[in-house]
Amino acid sequence: MSRGKGRDVFDLWYLLEQGVKIKTDLVQDKFKAAGIKADSAQLTTLLSQRLDKFPLKKLEQDLGKFLPKDKRGVINLLVNRIKQHLINL
Repeated sequence: MSRGKGRDVFDLWYLLEQGVKIKTDLVQDKFKAAGIKADSAQLTTLLSQRLDKFPLKKLEQDLGKFLPKDKRGVINLLVNRIKQHLINL
């Protein structure tokens, strides 16, 4: 999600919906590479904050290119569904 692309949000949602487990050590490494220190307890908060800052309009623009019109309604649900998954980490 550090690239600022809606596709990254969609991919995260899709993987979580498929039951893929987040490897917290890998996420910590990614944050560390970006200059952000976070222990495993802070990961959920940091990911949620990044999702909150992602503009819905940008998400709609980015994903509108990939999703058929009848599937675009899912865009508004992505962030909330991801947050629900993060709570269960």
